[in-house]
Amino acid sequence: MTTNLSVNGSNASVSMEDVQQKYMGTLTYPILQAFLAYSMPIVVLLGLFGNFVAFVLLKNSALRSTAHFYLCALTVCDSLTLLSMLSSIWVGAVLEGHLHQMGWQVDWLQAGTRQISLCRARLYATFVCRTVSTWTVAVFSWERCLAVWRPMRFEGAAVGWRSGLVLLGLVATAAAVNSYVIPGLQPNDAGLCRANRLFRIGRNVSLLMQSLAPWLLVLVSNCLIVCTLRRGRAAASAATTAAAAAVTTTATAASPGSSEEAVLMRTLQPHRQRHRRHQRGFTYRLVAVSFAFLVNTSLLTVCTVWTTVAELIEPDSQTERNLLRDTFWLISFLPFTANFASTCPLYCLAGRKFRRAARLLVTCRLQQMRLARQLLDPSRPTSGLRATAVTNASARPRSDSSQTAAESRRRQQQQTASQSRGSLSGSMYSGCQQRQKQLLSSRSKSAATADELEFFSPKQQAA
Repeated sequence: MTTNLSVNGSNASVSMEDVQQKYMGTLTYPILQAFLAYSMPIVVLLGLFGNFVAFVLLKNSALRSTAHFYLCALTVCDSLTLLSMLSSIWVGAVLEGHLHQMGWQVDWLQAGTRQISLCRARLYATFVCRTVSTWTVAVFSWERCLAVWRPMRFEGAAVGWRSGLVLLGLVATAAAVNSYVIPGLQPNDAGLCRANRLFRIGRNVSLLMQSLAPWLLVLVSNCLIVCTLRRGRAAASAATTAAAAAVTTTATAASPGSSEEAVLMRTLQPHRQRHRRHQRGFTYRLVAVSFAFLVNTSLLTVCTVWTTVAELIEPDSQTERNLLRDTFWLISFLPFTANFASTCPLYCLAGRKFRRAARLLVTCRLQQMRLARQLLDPSRPTSGLRATAVTNASARPRSDSSQTAAESRRRQQQQTASQSRGSLSGSMYSGCQQRQKQLLSSRSKSAATADELEFFSPKQQAA
């Protein structure tokens, strides 16, 4: 009895007697295969659900944010990869071997996996999707590294249609590199898929491109991002302290005894750093996603390098060595599968706004979810959106069960802030006008910025 068994991603025609003689004498391999047979579908279903949630929350801002565009593309590629891996490796190798260990007949399963055209299509789709997905993580990690490392030079380097061209280039390259699958799988006398020498060589090169090369690129990018952020945090802290002291000194010298203006000057510090904090937090979330990629693919990267070197040095290795490599492959394959299902959970853990929007989407509170989704867009101002969300929340009747204590406290804080802003005296209002004229007249000498001019505008204070 022969079957179409896939080991380490390659289909080969072997007999079940050979499988029993090779693997049934050990207890580790059947246990790992049974665990993978039952856990992999659960991981795939959770990953599809999480990728759907992430795509719904990020799709509106994908054309205005390069990182959101790559994340949306990553959710689509990850979903296709999970489906292709479930239909090829899980059905063609893991499930079939597990059912045979339990003594079941697998002829009905072989009828759907032994056809040469279906075998080629399944493996080709799996390798292409895996290549595009892993290199999408590598590309947006490298672009984010350039944006953090050289912000003035690489700002907006790939936005809009350029990001689309990058993604199309990845798809075309992956389709061309993995085209060896078509001539590399040939039918044998029994009509089963048989891997020839071309497939084995191309598989090793493809696995190195899917694991080792992007792994190294993501590792280098993350190291540069972390080092740049640490240096930038120290420099920004020193610059902010010096700027705040200079602004306070200028305000005191311009109007002695004006303690109210000094207080207003000190309130400019969080306003100036809002955009910087947003970009830094977004970079941290991307680092978390790419760091999970490094952790989940490390074992499979080691297994791929090990298998490639072993086949090059000793093509006809002993059974024990093959068993050790295949057991290690089973151990590393589940974390590798979980890598394609980890984008949404990691973003929920790293981002408070994303976590809130995902909770609203899962609980089918769509109207509030749309408002929370707009807050995820980095290209839109957040003050007006927060005011709209608070107004809509206060317009709902008090008997609404979805109203929480946190929303009530937030509305009270907004009302208190509005009352405190409206209690400015006439002298304070005129002081702001005088301060604006002084800043305009001495713009070349003072350290005033556009944010200060806008803050001291009478229209802004009246609002």
